[in-house]
Amino acid sequence: MALWKWVRSKIKATNSKSQEPDKVLPEEKGAVTLEAIKEKLKDIDDIKYKQANFSGKQVTIIYLSSLVEDKILRMLVMDPLSSTEAKNKKPEDVIANCQTLKHNELPKLIDRIMNGDTIILYPQLDPILAVSTYSVPQRSITTSESETTVIGPQDSFIESLETNISLIKRRIKNPNLKSRDFIIGTETSSKEFRSCYLSVK
Repeated sequence: MALWKWVRSKIKATNSKSQEPDKVLPEEKGAVTLEAIKEKLKDIDDIKYKQANFSGKQVTIIYLSSLVEDKILRMLVMDPLSSTEAKNKKPEDVIANCQTLKHNELPKLIDRIMNGDTIILYPQLDPILAVSTYSVPQRSITTSESETTVIGPQDSFIESLETNISLIKRRIKNPNLKSRDFIIGTETSSKEFRSCYLSVK
């Protein structure tokens, strides 16, 4: 109980510090901008934004590290973008198994991210690409040996934090599911502590 009170106080303090006037985003029209994506996915510590260069253009790569394994991201996205064969080619001709999204499909784009896809966001009016990169990091999740379940999922948490977070996000595909890292301990300063909660406005 004391730990939960501490977590709530830390979340409340962070919210009060970062509280800003509500941003007016083109969300009603569903327009896709990097600012709109970051606003929808704020307070999610495992959302990643990487910058890359493709044919002289700076692109932003967006994905959830809890649902996308590094080697899969590198093999399907990063390596094709940086290859010499990619020069003077369209991005959809370089990256396999990608789909083009329209610039007025923000809810659909957020849904793709929450399902483990990687988004490649080009500046201005270039196409928005969604690449199927869903992969469960590290070892597979096993059935719980201490608690039996007759109906429902049979898997259980393991010792890996990222795998446990991926298990939760595979069940709750909602951008309102927030996750924040906290540093606890005065000697070890361990960061292996993450608070997950649903933000309800």
